[in-house]
Amino acid sequence: MELFFEPNDQIAWDSLISVKNKHDNNSKNKSFLASSTGKGIADIDSNVLCAAISGKNALTSYYYMLNTNKRWRYTTPRRDLPILSTQMPSSSVSRVLIIGAGPTGLLMGCLMRDQGMPVTIIEKREEITRTRCVKLLGEVLSSDELTGGIHLFSENQVEERQKAIDSIQSTLFEKLTSWLELCTPLQTIQKSLQEYFVSSGGQIAIGAQYDISKNLDLLGHYPDTLIIDCTGYHSVLRNRIQPDNLNLRLIEYVLICTFTFDERYECNELCKYYKNKNTRKFRVIPAIDDTYKTGKRQTLVTCLITIDEPIFRAMPKRDLITYSYLKNHQRDIYDDLTIFLNNMSSGQLNKIHFDSMEFIALPLQVYRAKKITHKVVNQNLNQHWVLLGDAAMGGPYFQSISMGYEAAIYLAYIVQQMQNDMEQMMMKYESYMEKLWLALQIRSKDIQRNKQILQYLCANDRNAILEKIKVY
Repeated sequence: MELFFEPNDQIAWDSLISVKNKHDNNSKNKSFLASSTGKGIADIDSNVLCAAISGKNALTSYYYMLNTNKRWRYTTPRRDLPILSTQMPSSSVSRVLIIGAGPTGLLMGCLMRDQGMPVTIIEKREEITRTRCVKLLGEVLSSDELTGGIHLFSENQVEERQKAIDSIQSTLFEKLTSWLELCTPLQTIQKSLQEYFVSSGGQIAIGAQYDISKNLDLLGHYPDTLIIDCTGYHSVLRNRIQPDNLNLRLIEYVLICTFTFDERYECNELCKYYKNKNTRKFRVIPAIDDTYKTGKRQTLVTCLITIDEPIFRAMPKRDLITYSYLKNHQRDIYDDLTIFLNNMSSGQLNKIHFDSMEFIALPLQVYRAKKITHKVVNQNLNQHWVLLGDAAMGGPYFQSISMGYEAAIYLAYIVQQMQNDMEQMMMKYESYMEKLWLALQIRSKDIQRNKQILQYLCANDRNAILEKIKVY
């Protein structure tokens, strides 16, 4: 006898062969034999039921007690009976499990539910804690084959990409389009996608018991399943696919500053130059695509300040970085930031909400998993693992969520087209993500290069500019 505890929503209802009431003490002597045609479900009691499920080498009976979520299992070899199997072909899946209810996981769930696939999202966090704003890049809903003027994707991939975009349901497409137009709080995006997902019949299971990094055995409850890891940079499955499964390249260290400004502020490259013209050492680059109009005459401004590694290492890791901290410990940064703020506000510093000012020091990196798909070799389980979003790859300058959405749209489409041949689907996905990785590197280096040219221009460093533009 083995004792398991399992939430109701994880009972494999689609694998049940027969279900019968269990009311008397002699029920264990009953024979729950399945018909070869399979899924007869009858006389379900609201509190207790018995279910017979076929195994590979035995007929296994599962007794589900719904009111207490307890399950007893016994297995008996039945050499006198033919082995019944509800297994699909090993290259097929019947449902999707998504690990992580972040923005990419939720979008993937919505896309798969719109295709009619049974989808469950599991999330260890009880509540959404992200507070920053994002603005999706135009590439999310574009099949443009050029990246920085370079043809990266094959004609077939470009065609598939366009078909994937065209296949998005209109309501969901309108949501995505609206987030292309202005920077939106991440919580707003997640709540909107969560409501869409649940209303379409998707299930979300939340709690510490769904922390796969501590409870990998939970995945054993999901046979014939496509498992999509959307758990971000600290992916729970990446290094289980293969050890040291990360290709990482540092771009630069930055100090990111956000604050509210009591004016409408729309910045272009000339603005970035002139607002930094008098700075001495550090240039404050406002993120033009991350400017969020919170009101008619109010703007949330996000700025990047490039710093070197010693300064990054000296920044507090637990205590908050504040404007006052910079004044006392990083005076050069404080002075140049004040010059920028004074230029931006035309000397009216009272329009800067210093009480809303937040800082975070980060290493900006481009990275990707060396292998992003995996087939579980246990034929009784038949799982296919896929990394998506930051679990697969990520980059700086507010690109990560956009890249995750771009990949999710493509992945959902090829899953729909190749549901019965998951091995070929994963090969196609690996090939596409290789191109997307190249695109991410090109975009990141292009953004960094242009930012460096602007910084040299503000410092009147003509030689550095000529070295950076490399005229042949």
